[in-house]
Amino acid sequence: MKILILGGGFGGTYTLKHLHKFFHNKKKVKLVLVNKKNYFIFTPLLHEVATGGVSIDNALEPIREIIKCCDFDFIHGEVEKIDLENKVVYINKERENYNVDYDYLVIALGSKTNYYNITGAKEFTFSLKTVDDAIRLKNRFVHMFELASVAQTCADYTQTNADNIKTQTDANYTQADAGNNVVQTNAENNENFLYEDLSYKIIGIAYKIKKNLGLGHKEKVYTNSLELELKKENIIYKREEKISVVYDGKIVGNYIPDFVIEDKIIVELKTLPLIDEKTKKQIWNYLKGTKYRLAILINFGKKDVEISRIIYDKARNSNSQQESASSQKVDNNESLQKSASSLQKSESNKYLTFVIVGGGATGVELAGEMSDLFYKTFSKLYSSDLISQVKIILIEKGKELIPQFSPKLRQKALERLKKLKVDIRLERGVIEVGEDFIKLDDGNVIETKTVIWAAGVETNLPEIIGKVEKDNKGRLVVNEYLQVKKKIDMLSQQESALSQQESAYDNVFAIGDVCCFIQDQKPLPQLAQVAVRQVKTVSLNIKNSIENKTLQKFAYKHTGDLISVGRFYALGEIKGVEFSGLISWFIWKGVYLSKIISFRDQIKTFIDWLLNLFLPRDITEL
Repeated sequence: MKILILGGGFGGTYTLKHLHKFFHNKKKVKLVLVNKKNYFIFTPLLHEVATGGVSIDNALEPIREIIKCCDFDFIHGEVEKIDLENKVVYINKERENYNVDYDYLVIALGSKTNYYNITGAKEFTFSLKTVDDAIRLKNRFVHMFELASVAQTCADYTQTNADNIKTQTDANYTQADAGNNVVQTNAENNENFLYEDLSYKIIGIAYKIKKNLGLGHKEKVYTNSLELELKKENIIYKREEKISVVYDGKIVGNYIPDFVIEDKIIVELKTLPLIDEKTKKQIWNYLKGTKYRLAILINFGKKDVEISRIIYDKARNSNSQQESASSQKVDNNESLQKSASSLQKSESNKYLTFVIVGGGATGVELAGEMSDLFYKTFSKLYSSDLISQVKIILIEKGKELIPQFSPKLRQKALERLKKLKVDIRLERGVIEVGEDFIKLDDGNVIETKTVIWAAGVETNLPEIIGKVEKDNKGRLVVNEYLQVKKKIDMLSQQESALSQQESAYDNVFAIGDVCCFIQDQKPLPQLAQVAVRQVKTVSLNIKNSIENKTLQKFAYKHTGDLISVGRFYALGEIKGVEFSGLISWFIWKGVYLSKIISFRDQIKTFIDWLLNLFLPRDITEL
């Protein structure tokens, strides 16, 4: 007799434990569990794993260590197909296919993130369903702050090292028709800092490259790096574009600069020991024969970065035949301060804006933990100016957060998150997500590099061969005994009049997120609490079926809900009694601690929580 359990989440793992109690040391019954990973994930801790509140291994338990017994076996693989007619499950493991037969089957494959076919949502957002998701999210938080810090540091570096920039030439090259004499004039009389904003973006990028790579590389290394940064900033450019040199209205040659930026500025990169006047004048002469007025010469020299803005400006609206070009110095403190602000605004804001989509339990708990991580832990490691730019935005399509709670507790959650500096946007839907933006249905576009999708789940079922009935969400409809129902429209009139038990697969059960159990004329919610309650009935009914006893009907009674909203604050509702605050937070900790499967992980998690009362969160990238 083989009982096959598909899925290693709450439903599958708890079913394994309950069945083991019934059939321990009974050699006629073999328990087999199939799961894509070799561990069980305690998902209520994932938001704390993602924010450094608990160690990753505290949320994991190796499946083989849950039941250390000879009557249990574990198959590490992914379920690809279920054949209910032939009682066979097809499993893939590292491109190898296996067939496993069964006498009784429990389908507990859980759910996956539902993106609702929204453009870009799957490609450009982070989810929080697996431990891999939590690791990616934690790394993302750290990475974004580091990138923002680099942007700020580079901007500050540009300002504080202004006096070291070697392009402090006040002279305008003036070529009169009489000869080649160079005379000094005031550059500002000719032009009020031509293409100022774009110039400072390029200057900021140059110092960012110097900060990240240092000096001493070949010219091609810096050229490729500049191209990557221009792409990041969405700055339009052409690399090594052939430009016509015109004399007397005719093309007499070509000039190929390193870059042409937005068809306005020519950029030349050098790796010379120093920029001399001859190099500057050569570029000025190139400008003279083209339509362009401004070139930026960037030299990654031996000791520092040298930057020259070289302007050629043919006098207009004047009877003068004089032509002039100026090499403007870029060491003006006020201008460099604007460069810093511009660079920070274009980069740091996107890096430090975090958007959570979904105001359910996952979104609310994560928002609270993120606030604590950013404003308490990171505030001790990064500048106050950088922390002041942080934004946490929570988007919910409904009118209220956490709809499973009472209106009073929903309002408390809203007020608590606002106190934690979370920007709540209710009755807002998402219509598109991009690499660095999210677009809402009210037309608002938020610039961000990090969007976290916590807006719902969908069933995680493979192909099923059989006459199964599904609801409009693709879940398996089960009867009062949690057996998978057969599709009524494929049965004969005689079969459709049979009892609930006879119109279902008597050896196939479904629990958790993959099943649809109708109670009080509506399906039960997709919650771990529901799955755990269903486990007891399924395990008992398998035992009773084997022993030819009467099956037990399932009835769900909701005992309550608990949710944390940042450190030292939680909301609770147990058997009609509502509570919130610090005491609720300790109750929340205690309840979840008791539900962790192994005593070892209970102790480790308790120690982590205890240490976190006095020590900062772990911000190590994984």
